[in-house]
Amino acid sequence: MTTAALLWAGITLAAAAVALRTRQSPMERPLPTAVAVGGVFGLVAVAVGLQWRAQAVVVVLMTVGLAGLLLRWRALVAEDNLAPGVGGNRLLGRTGTVVTPVAPGDRSGTVRLGAETWPATATADTPLPEGHTVTVVAVEGIHLVVRSAQPDPVHTPHDVAEPDPGG
Repeated sequence: MTTAALLWAGITLAAAAVALRTRQSPMERPLPTAVAVGGVFGLVAVAVGLQWRAQAVVVVLMTVGLAGLLLRWRALVAEDNLAPGVGGNRLLGRTGTVVTPVAPGDRSGTVRLGAETWPATATADTPLPEGHTVTVVAVEGIHLVVRSAQPDPVHTPHDVAEPDPGG
């Protein structure tokens, strides 16, 4: 084994040991994982026969590239898991009023939440008319998914007309 191969193997093993010892995912601590993978590519560069400078360039590019991808992945996951009150998720659970009719599968309806008007679609099979009160149940990009905030009418025995016994 050449000196370069021993160097890349040592870097790979040391970085892998750090990554495993922390017991965190590569998204939480991307650098040790990225360095370990970069070291593997250094070993590949040695096997292919690249000069030491080319090996170093390969290792640096792979390490920086993977670390950047892992950091971006972490940011995207964080955006999807925002707590209520942050980003679009701040709208979850809020009630508003239908401005233009909202129907399931149709994103041309709009809903007013406070001073803001948002494009919306409905969850139910029934379109929600203008003036209807709705609750935000999901956010899909800039579109809200809403359901009726008005309770379904409850039928009681008094709601049903009883036949007149006398006639």
